[in-house]
Amino acid sequence: MMTRRLRKIISENLLERISNIRRPVEFIVEENARLRQWLVREAIGESIRQLLKSLTNLPYMVSEYDDEVWGRVYEVTVHTDARQALELELRLTEAFPYVPLVVKWTGEMNISSDELADYLAKIMMKSHLRPRALRGFDAVKIVREERED
Repeated sequence: MMTRRLRKIISENLLERISNIRRPVEFIVEENARLRQWLVREAIGESIRQLLKSLTNLPYMVSEYDDEVWGRVYEVTVHTDARQALELELRLTEAFPYVPLVVKWTGEMNISSDELADYLAKIMMKSHLRPRALRGFDAVKIVREERED
């Protein structure tokens, strides 16, 4: 008799409360995942800033943006020429592989296009990031059109 009563109480009260609790727990887990993602992004950004302090005395600015292809991208604008900026990008990329980094410079373009290609190839290899294309990009079509012209 006591067991039936206990079952009834449990089924009427406790099970209803558990289902009400479950939704907030799922929400908290989702919020914690977002918080963790935000913390990781902030930690990477701050680490980039700290490393830049030790690598250069040149004025620079670090910003971040979300890209549909790459996700979170860290952009460094440094007030120097191309060669120094690309050397800086190479060192940053070595320290932060798998992190999309872009270094822009405000000074002169003091390297040849061949040197630029060499730097970009080294940076890509060190980053461990592979080229990605936007949706709808058709390399075959572009090559075919170039051949026809």
